[in-house]
Amino acid sequence: MTVDSPVHPPAEPWVGSVHATEHDFDPLGTAILIAADRVLTCAHVIATDDGRVREPLWVAFPKAAGCPRRMVASSEVRYEPPARGRAVRDLAVLVLSEPAPAGVEPAPLRCPAGEVLRGKRWWAFGFPDRDSFGNSADGQVGEALAHGWVRLDTTSRYVVRPGFSGGGLWSPDYQAVVGVVGHAHFSDDHRDGDGRAVTLFEADQWLPEKLSQLARWSAEAAGDVALSQWGWTLARDPEGVRTGGRGHGG
Repeated sequence: MTVDSPVHPPAEPWVGSVHATEHDFDPLGTAILIAADRVLTCAHVIATDDGRVREPLWVAFPKAAGCPRRMVASSEVRYEPPARGRAVRDLAVLVLSEPAPAGVEPAPLRCPAGEVLRGKRWWAFGFPDRDSFGNSADGQVGEALAHGWVRLDTTSRYVVRPGFSGGGLWSPDYQAVVGVVGHAHFSDDHRDGDGRAVTLFEADQWLPEKLSQLARWSAEAAGDVALSQWGWTLARDPEGVRTGGRGHGG
């Protein structure tokens, strides 16, 4: 990858926002479309103050024309109260009542481990402080943390804030979502911006949906032409070079 290559994805039809009603524009948090009728988000995004799952829930796709919505039919939560917002397994899979509308496509997924991502660039989109319009942030993966999480060092003008939770961690090296943003950091001098994300490699170990299989399916279904358009080649794929193929989840 060249130094001046873009850090952001070519398109983000897979970006979702989670809502408490069918028509509000006040997102509870962010989400990732991982299959035609499933989205992935943080469990604390859909939790009430007493730890229960909110009902009903709606998912919108604000990067698609008309911001079409789908009702959540059911959810599978991996969450460990009472450390709300700081749980190790803080993810939820939301099953939609019907498939995502035309023009909304699942994210390309890859599952590299945290230590493989160390030092690589990242990009994420979220809804900071529940802003209806959202914003993006980017930076470099500063460290591989415990339990499959990574530290997100922010270098952009706009930074990681509450409301990014559930957003896809985009890797320009892999041209795919490789994690889920879960935490925003605040320092003693009130300068915020850095964050944490759980890797899909880790989430694949305990989510009911096997993300590595979804990643493999999406790559195989796309074919070499689409992979090339995503920017994927074996020579540029660190995990693929390490494993001698498309790598875990690719």
